[in-house]
Amino acid sequence: MYGSNDPVGITVDSSSVATALAYALRYNATFGISYNGITWKIDSCGSNSYEITSTGYTCNCVSGYTIRPCIGSSSWGGITGTPCGGATQTMSLHFE
Repeated sequence: MYGSNDPVGITVDSSSVATALAYALRYNATFGISYNGITWKIDSCGSNSYEITSTGYTCNCVSGYTIRPCIGSSSWGGITGTPCGGATQTMSLHFE
């Protein structure tokens, strides 16, 4: 996960953890795992919206790395900043 506020971003180098995160996003499933000191969470946040976050807290305004692409409000996420009403930025999530 990376963006204009942090072009390097954070990564998961475990194929099993990355696969579990991708699966949860694909099927809108609630999921959480701690890996390499980061607590990843995937859960619903708002109506018809899911998020992926590295903060350990879902549907919260804790600064970190959070993407909520379909939330329908200004709480769409943030990279190294507040995910609620943050500055305009580019955010990306890449699986390979």
